[in-house]
Amino acid sequence: MTASHLAVGGDPADVYIAWAADGECLYVGCSFDAVFRLYTHETGTQSPWVAECAHVDYTEFDWREDALDAEAWAIWLLQPRYNVRGKAKPMGRIARAAA
Repeated sequence: MTASHLAVGGDPADVYIAWAADGECLYVGCSFDAVFRLYTHETGTQSPWVAECAHVDYTEFDWREDALDAEAWAIWLLQPRYNVRGKAKPMGRIARAAA
């Protein structure tokens, strides 16, 4: 197993999308634990989009690599206001969510 596989590879991960009440996409993120990461957005980093967030959708992926691909595509497609990186079209494949 290579170091890059350990960094990106075989652990499950979640992609989460934060939405405003009017349907605007505020933020897209990827984490090994979306619920805990959302908690840290609110309490630790005090992310500015949290105050505007009406609801969050999240999808579980079997592989972190697939989640990172899905995150990149979601950022490009949805153009969330608070994502500052990754708004260019990704080169990777579109991942499938865990069944």
